[in-house]
Amino acid sequence: MNAEIIDKVVERKIRKSNFELLRIICMLLIIAFHYCTYGNEGTIFKLDISINQIIAIIFGSWGLLGVDCFIFISAYFLIDSSKFSSKKLIKIILQTLFYSICIELLLYLSGVIQFSIKGLIKSVFSPFLVMYWFITAYCMLYVIFPFLNKIIRSMHSKYLLKFLIILTLFIPIYKTIEKSAPIGDFIFVIYLYLLMGYLKQNPQNWFELHAKIGFLITTVCTILFNIIISFFGTLLNLGILQNYASQFIGRYSPIMVLNAIFLFYIFQHMKIKSSKLINTIASTTLGIYLFHENPMFRTILWDGILKINRVYYLPMFIVYFFMSVISLFGIGALIDILRIKLLEEPMFNRKFNYIEIYIRKIDSWMNAVE
Repeated sequence: MNAEIIDKVVERKIRKSNFELLRIICMLLIIAFHYCTYGNEGTIFKLDISINQIIAIIFGSWGLLGVDCFIFISAYFLIDSSKFSSKKLIKIILQTLFYSICIELLLYLSGVIQFSIKGLIKSVFSPFLVMYWFITAYCMLYVIFPFLNKIIRSMHSKYLLKFLIILTLFIPIYKTIEKSAPIGDFIFVIYLYLLMGYLKQNPQNWFELHAKIGFLITTVCTILFNIIISFFGTLLNLGILQNYASQFIGRYSPIMVLNAIFLFYIFQHMKIKSSKLINTIASTTLGIYLFHENPMFRTILWDGILKINRVYYLPMFIVYFFMSVISLFGIGALIDILRIKLLEEPMFNRKFNYIEIYIRKIDSWMNAVE
């Protein structure tokens, strides 16, 4: 019996490092995606076909794959947890405030922007004002996840499948076809959460059994589709085709959801040892996102600092591309490690008795849904 417990603990550690490695890769994919969607004034995917655009399509099309995987990883563990923790939510909110307020002040002190009360208020309330769409949607998801777990556990697997088929028609497919469809980010992350709930209820499902070949097919098809669309858009001078291609890999894309499911299963079954280095770097991924995706900073980052509007047309574009992505990841990771060591850990290691009382009350009230 003791050996079985030890084996389970070891397996959990290995699995955690697997998923933490996936977080790192996903953040690199997200940065590469932002490089292409914000750089050159957001036109890279919409320009005429070229060698550099093909490079951008091959390596920079996977930002939403990364986002979907992040949600799947969180859902995978939250579905078993069912214990709401105010401290986890507070950590995310404070981390978001750190980056939004610090970036606002640094840009103001360096003379890049003018100080405004409106801008400061927007930074202070950044976790709730969709300054970072993912943070707002994720915080809302975290608040209701115990209730979603109740739905997943009480609903028969076949009935949940029917519900997910209907949601798939409405959310990824319909939203991709009709961009203005009234489907928000919050609904989308709930859909992904429920989808992971169904997949966990049905281990050894078709997606899990065919993860590697499925990931290969969806990846190759995505690349070929975008290259072909860009080619004919250039040939026929139809910019609408390039716009559709970018929507094909956009936020609600069904192919990205499918791709993410396959990639998730590949890493779930990956056999690697638990690594403190991997876990440490992975713990900074949210900070890296908050650092480079800040709306005020990104307006000057891509074409101002990195000068993508010039670099894109150079023969050595691929070198600049990878150097920029890796550099942003490294700088963001270093900043967040310092934030964790100097601010977060000292703050949360202290006991604030008055605040702790209310935190326990909130947690108790939320977890009473069980």
